[in-house]
Amino acid sequence: MLEGMKRNKAPGPDGLSTGFFKQNWNWVKNDIVAILNEMLITGIIHEHQKRGIMICIPKHTRPMTLEDYRPITFMNSDYKMLARIMAHRLQPALKEILHPYQYGGTKGGGIFEEAATKREAIAHTELTGVQRCIISLDFSQAFDKISHEYLFCILQEYGFSTQFITYIQNIYNDASSQIHINGHASEAIPIRRGVRQGCPLSMMLFTLCLNPLIWRLERVMQGIDIAGKAKTAVVAYADDLTIFLTDPREIAQLDESLQWYE
Repeated sequence: MLEGMKRNKAPGPDGLSTGFFKQNWNWVKNDIVAILNEMLITGIIHEHQKRGIMICIPKHTRPMTLEDYRPITFMNSDYKMLARIMAHRLQPALKEILHPYQYGGTKGGGIFEEAATKREAIAHTELTGVQRCIISLDFSQAFDKISHEYLFCILQEYGFSTQFITYIQNIYNDASSQIHINGHASEAIPIRRGVRQGCPLSMMLFTLCLNPLIWRLERVMQGIDIAGKAKTAVVAYADDLTIFLTDPREIAQLDESLQWYE
């Protein structure tokens, strides 16, 4: 295997050569397919497959408190392959369900498209000279606070099949993480809420959970015109919401909608 890495210099995932993966795929593919089929057909996902390793990345050079760290969970490869398969099955449905200005977790969407839409909205407001108010909301530790029961109810209300919801339930039931600090791992900690950052499904599941709030804001607020695009009251990238107000009375409507969602 080392010889294969030396001959093929093209970098691949995790810095390894693409030739390394192509050369050795035949050695492991049958075992990987068997593992994935077991998880998909039987629905059995073992606890060790769902156990993540959480590391805390400093947000700046001199971290002093817990809030100065960003937790990221590393998942097992077989789990991530299963989650990637589920994400590909979920992706086509998001276009019909999610708000059209939700750019998180959508195919072709991204932070740059979200920022460009906000710039266009601000530029259009400046050109028309109409007074507007822009409020930016960023939910604190949003991915960690999603109730699993709420997540399963959301999937059911949006019409996903019982089999698909069971897959998601099997992924999250009895999930756990170990915290890795200074070369040592803690005991396994049960994960009873939240979607796991580091999982291919997490962004999509989170946007589905936030979607009812965004559509409610769209209904109760007037919104603004964006040049060449549909009228909207909200532009979002995952939990980062930008809300356009056209009337001071909409502040109370925003507050009421947030309390309703909470």
